[in-house]
Amino acid sequence: MKQIKNEKGISLVIVLLIIVVFTVLGLAVIGLSLSNVKQINKSEAKNQAIDLAEMGSQYYKAKLEDDFLKHFFASVNSISEPIETEINNEIATILKSGKTYNRDDYIKEALNQLKTDIDLLYNNEEFENVFKKKPYPLYNNASFFGEPTGKPFRTNIDYNKETIEIEFSFNSTGTVNNITEEMIETKLKYTVKINKGAAEQNTSDFWSIIKRPKKDNGEEFDECKKFTDGKDEFVRKTCKYSNSISAEKQGEIKDSTLIFEKGLILTKNSNLKVENNPTIYITGQTSFFKHIYGIKTSNVFIQSPILFDNINNSIDDSTIVIIGQVEFERKNNNGTLSIGDVENSKIYIDGNVLFSGKTKINDFKDSLWYIRGDVDFTNVDFKEAKNSKICVDGKVASPPSNVNVYSTFTNKDAFQKACPVLNGGDPSDDLLTSIKIELLTEPTIKYNYH
Repeated sequence: MKQIKNEKGISLVIVLLIIVVFTVLGLAVIGLSLSNVKQINKSEAKNQAIDLAEMGSQYYKAKLEDDFLKHFFASVNSISEPIETEINNEIATILKSGKTYNRDDYIKEALNQLKTDIDLLYNNEEFENVFKKKPYPLYNNASFFGEPTGKPFRTNIDYNKETIEIEFSFNSTGTVNNITEEMIETKLKYTVKINKGAAEQNTSDFWSIIKRPKKDNGEEFDECKKFTDGKDEFVRKTCKYSNSISAEKQGEIKDSTLIFEKGLILTKNSNLKVENNPTIYITGQTSFFKHIYGIKTSNVFIQSPILFDNINNSIDDSTIVIIGQVEFERKNNNGTLSIGDVENSKIYIDGNVLFSGKTKINDFKDSLWYIRGDVDFTNVDFKEAKNSKICVDGKVASPPSNVNVYSTFTNKDAFQKACPVLNGGDPSDDLLTSIKIELLTEPTIKYNYH
């Protein structure tokens, strides 16, 4: 076989092959670079679009708060107040009757009513008006626009947390060069919370100092046997009188827990002793035209204006609550009414106190007299007072010089410091449980990137 010995031109071929290879490699490098540039530009556009969408989210959040939510939340507060008042009045009525109630039931009632009313407040057209201007142009074909989601408004009750969650949602889309779009869903969640309110400074705290007695199982007392007005009529009994009781004979209330549904009237010779740990709960017309021969180690609750003719002996180690005006007047020959000693006792009166004639109190010792109303001590003589005070949430005339008297009318600051009921001290630990509806307008914000 012959060999080709003439190799002229081979160098040219090799050079051409090298040129082709480097050209291909160069084009590949240039193509790759161009692809990377496009990818970088696309990534930058994507990031810009996300930034624009986030900017839009903040813009529409602020616009919503100014143009829609401010008015909406004002309306929520306005509908909350009557619901709060109605529920608290229901609770107060139950407590005043001495009955118990399930707070959870009333919380649930408040939440359900509030949710219904909030749902009625929402106006989709007003909400959508916030997003009318679109797109919102910025620079070099960059813009954002917002729009409500498919369900822009929701409310949800959490009975365990005692809250209603109000949620508004909208989409914000950022656009670059009219091509690249990125969308963010923004959810603004606001909370309406039911709190245990502070006790109202009205009759509610007085009502709860001595609660209506009940059986151990929570049921109402049985009816007392027919009233006979005997000496031992009110001794060692636990029952209730549903009719008005008028006692004429001398007797005593001792070792008993009694409810007088329609009042108790003492007449003629009914000098009544109240002693040995009785609890007396009276609602209805009450008048003591004859002597109360001492009130000792007793709890007495009276829901009625009342006239005291005389309290001989003393008031010792007792708590007395009276809801209504109290008048002290000695009917017998315009003589001096004697209250005797008042020692280690608390007397709460929710009403004005009238001393229509001369009244004498011997020792006023280790005791509190709290009056929510006006009182005139012109006719009252405190013989001796020690470690005691009189708190008057009202006007005081002729306060006794030897007794510490505090009045909201003359010095409210001193009254609040010295008088325990309004400061949350004894016995205010057991005040009316109320509800307080609170709207938290600082939202929880959640972003969903699409």
